[in-house]
Amino acid sequence: MESVDFGGSGPTLHFAHANGYTPGAYAPLIATLTPRYRVISSPLRPLWPENSRKPSEINDWSPLADDLIAFLDERGEKNIIGAGHSIGGVITLLAALRRPELFRAVAMIDPVLFPYSFLFAWLIIDGLNLVQYAHPLIPATLRRQCVFESAAEVYESYRRKPVFARMSDENLHACAEALVRPRPDGKVELIYPTDWEARIYSIGPRVDWLVWRELRKLRAPLLVVRGSEREAGWPDATEGIRKRLPHAEIRFVEGGGHLAPLEKPKEVGGVIQSFLERAA
Repeated sequence: MESVDFGGSGPTLHFAHANGYTPGAYAPLIATLTPRYRVISSPLRPLWPENSRKPSEINDWSPLADDLIAFLDERGEKNIIGAGHSIGGVITLLAALRRPELFRAVAMIDPVLFPYSFLFAWLIIDGLNLVQYAHPLIPATLRRQCVFESAAEVYESYRRKPVFARMSDENLHACAEALVRPRPDGKVELIYPTDWEARIYSIGPRVDWLVWRELRKLRAPLLVVRGSEREAGWPDATEGIRKRLPHAEIRFVEGGGHLAPLEKPKEVGGVIQSFLERAA
């Protein structure tokens, strides 16, 4: 999948999507930003042409941050706004730590950052090669249905899943359309490869050690957006961010969970715009 230019006018904003999603899935959120910003997005490595990548080529998320840096360098982009959801927020932060001149501000939407107490437990699980059993999302990802009769069937399937319960019908329809591509047999298939998605889940916590060690060096203003409805068992690293970056802005969106940018796109977009008006 090629890079996406959503249009808009004003300062450049790069949006990095979450694991398992595509840039287009965030169209309702992006629509709140394009009146003031030119929004672009470079798809994560799993969405590159199939003959150019394989899941085993990465052992943590750092190469994905390098991909973002290479994308910006190739286009001569500097002093941009970096925003991202989940893993997208983390790799944007990593890129800003490595190449501070590229970013004027960073906005992370429910980034996958875990406190040390969780990381020490995960270190043991990872060392014993038990990640595939301990991570709740990996088995479900590998069992996921990938071929459907139509995008409408994807919507109907997802409408019944608890993870999408807080999404409006309109936003879920837009998301379902953006997650599939047509097949030669007339059906549709999910664009994001499940083997890649599972791999990214399995190696995710490894990069958090680096993030916590380097976070105090961040030069760009930082926004962290969280949903008020925290998923059960989801570790919260908000206090760790506050401790290392006292001036970071942390905002909560009422009624949103981890998928807040898909559930509450107008509200999340409003929080980002308000932050950028002051910080960038």
